[in-house]
Amino acid sequence: MKLLYSDILPLGLEEDQTTIADCFGDLISECDSIDIAVGYVSRSALVELDILISEHNMGHVSLIMGMYYIEGMPESTYRTAVALNEKWKVAGIGSIRAVRPFKYHGKLYVFRKDGNIKAAIIGSANLGVIKMDASNRRQYEVSGLTTDPSECSEISDLIEKLKDNR
Repeated sequence: MKLLYSDILPLGLEEDQTTIADCFGDLISECDSIDIAVGYVSRSALVELDILISEHNMGHVSLIMGMYYIEGMPESTYRTAVALNEKWKVAGIGSIRAVRPFKYHGKLYVFRKDGNIKAAIIGSANLGVIKMDASNRRQYEVSGLTTDPSECSEISDLIEKLKDNR
């Protein structure tokens, strides 16, 4: 496992450290499929994810939002999520779902290439980490990157369980 960081002073980033956002960007550019299960998203992060998916011709995307069904979400975020869900379904590349029976607060990202899991990120970073805005600019996150096949598979299996209509 490799730790991924935020680049926020006074901690900053040391010479051999990688930000969560940079690692996410590198992996999405190298892969053709992504599964994401997070507690929260932002409207700007949803837009950024859609841009990245288009830029890199992603063949599959699945986004699960875990904290909104019970708590509700901001109107602009809701409208963006609904529009992207429709866009991705029509294109045949994926969907956006909300966890309904409980509050899911985990943060999991699984990246695949040609059907094989390449890597997974697990940690504290919600999707907003890919697009900094006023609400998360001073929020320090840390996550772990794994390429271990067993760990990646276990993370992928959990995301699949969250997709299930239980």
